[in-house]
Amino acid sequence: MARQPYYRWLDRPVTDAELAEAYRANALFDAHRDDPEFGHRFLLDE
Repeated sequence: MARQPYYRWLDRPVTDAELAEAYRANALFDAHRDDPEFGHRFLLDE
């Protein structure tokens, strides 16, 4: 493994895109937990 990408990863192990995706996923899980009648298609549209 090359050193430069490794140290770049150590500096910022989670990218902004991955963090945004995790927040979206958590919001979808919370919305489904609050009202389980919402299906995946409805939640995706919202």
